[in-house]
Amino acid sequence: MYTRVLSLVYPPVCPFCNRVQSIDSRIEDRICHSCMDTLPWIIDAYCMRCGKKLQDQSMEYCRDCSRNHYAFTEGRALFVHTEKVAQAIYLLKFHHHKEYGQILGSTLAKQFCNTMRRWKVTEVIPIPLHYKKYRMRGYNQAELIASALVNESKGVLSLNNDTVYRVKHTKPQKGMKISQRNRNLTGAFAIRKDWVPCERVLLVDDIYTTGITLNACAEALKLKGAKRVTGFTLAIALKDY
Repeated sequence: MYTRVLSLVYPPVCPFCNRVQSIDSRIEDRICHSCMDTLPWIIDAYCMRCGKKLQDQSMEYCRDCSRNHYAFTEGRALFVHTEKVAQAIYLLKFHHHKEYGQILGSTLAKQFCNTMRRWKVTEVIPIPLHYKKYRMRGYNQAELIASALVNESKGVLSLNNDTVYRVKHTKPQKGMKISQRNRNLTGAFAIRKDWVPCERVLLVDDIYTTGITLNACAEALKLKGAKRVTGFTLAIALKDY
């Protein structure tokens, strides 16, 4: 009852255009029809390693994945990282629009259900924040996204929020060169000693820019016995680095 009254006062909105949605709409249906039709979905012609939208559809891999070795096996993203998508993620991360994490996590699950079956994912791990950043923000947006994704699996997947943790308070990476990003994330992640290695782990994060964060986390997991690490993000940059 309280939730319904609250929804009448603060009705659900589309995370991309702020258009009011029905309070009876399912969480995964709260992206409005207009945005569903116009968002930069990545459905085909994507890199077979990181999931980036390819400019040349005859290629299997983007330039980054052709030149670099990554610890993760495959990755997929819902959208190209455009201004409209970036704004929704910004509101999720920095303006306490936690409901966007639910909406977008549910959309990930719906869009990539067949991909998860093909990958045979059993455990989902969100990319962690350092405890200082978590304390400042009050939540981890990757956890919100991952939690919604796991909820959609109806018990098939398990969520593990405390297996991976950040031991290094890294600087914000926006604007950094590749070499700077690599140095920034070297030794950034650690794995709980009592973690029982899972063969097929899915990492979840909000944005894939260069892949260095996902890769650093995948490396730490594989050193502790994970056999295959894949990744989902909401958005991925078009630019090669």
